[in-house]
Amino acid sequence: QLSVVQVCGSEHEVVGLRREDTLAQLMDEIVTLTGIPSREQKLVLGEAVLPHRDVALSLEDCGISDGSRITVVAVGIPHSGVFTGVARYGPFDVFELWLDCSSWRWLDVSASTLQLEVVYRVVESPKCQVIGLVGGEVFEGHYDRDSATLELKGSYLKP
Repeated sequence: QLSVVQVCGSEHEVVGLRREDTLAQLMDEIVTLTGIPSREQKLVLGEAVLPHRDVALSLEDCGISDGSRITVVAVGIPHSGVFTGVARYGPFDVFELWLDCSSWRWLDVSASTLQLEVVYRVVESPKCQVIGLVGGEVFEGHYDRDSATLELKGSYLKP
């Protein structure tokens, strides 16, 4: 029997899992008990954050045993909203950017890898003929849940 404690103070008992069951199975049970999607769970056992990237590990391999208390923290992943911003490329070119979080395509949710599209419009450039042009680029990368940051590499240009 395990205890799952939410940051808000709610405590839930998990019964029926065995030490050879996986972290993924525990996370599924936590979804049932708390409603927190598995991709948004950060699980803490004592002082250690459990490895979200390797959900195939057994509970035993994670150090979870009968009587363990696991704290679950809901870590939000952007699901919707359009973020806008301005980016500089080199000393002269300025772009207005749009990033629509609802169009993110999760390649591996447990590893937080994704593909997303950035739409941009050229607002300043020494090449006058490109000002006002709109383009799109598809990026692949990693979403860091702890710092809420993206690390992306351009994958291909949208026609």
